[in-house]
Amino acid sequence: MRITEVKLTKKQRVELEYIEHFDSRPFMQKRSRIIMDKADGMSSKKIAGRLSCSEHKVNRWVRRYLPFLPASLFPSSQHCRDSLENA
Repeated sequence: MRITEVKLTKKQRVELEYIEHFDSRPFMQKRSRIIMDKADGMSSKKIAGRLSCSEHKVNRWVRRYLPFLPASLFPSSQHCRDSLENA
């Protein structure tokens, strides 16, 4: 199954941006960037080239986590959820 369109709410995008800039784990930063780039309409091939990973990895990540956004990206990050609820 190929995912061609990803829609994010403003709150989801803020959470993803928070992860990208403040999470100390590079794999989480990359995952967040994948989702945001896909939501911006970028192709999986272009995302893969930009982030130095395979197109398969991009598609697998989007397929795996899209239904659960945003909680699946950082289930234990209470600080981020708290700051978003107060925003």
